[in-house]
Amino acid sequence: MKKIKNIQQLKSVKKKLAHRQAELEKLIRYDWLDVKQSLQPGNMGQSILNSALKSINEKKGAGFFADSISQIAAGITRDAIVKAGEKIRRWFKKS
Repeated sequence: MKKIKNIQQLKSVKKKLAHRQAELEKLIRYDWLDVKQSLQPGNMGQSILNSALKSINEKKGAGFFADSISQIAAGITRDAIVKAGEKIRRWFKKS
């Protein structure tokens, strides 16, 4: 790091550091939102199904038809998991 010779340089460095801190905090916030969303039951089920279907597709060299079926299955699975999660939340609210 350079030597700071006067107050203007100090203010400039402080401003740059504050800007960098804000950028890093924003990145952390986005990463946290991604982690939070990936841990939702619907998204977890979909990612598990997608990874399983992806490995099957890679082995068989599947095409458009298999991709369409996997997307439909992923959507159905996601909807079912979301509904199950809502029912479980309602059960706990009743208790």
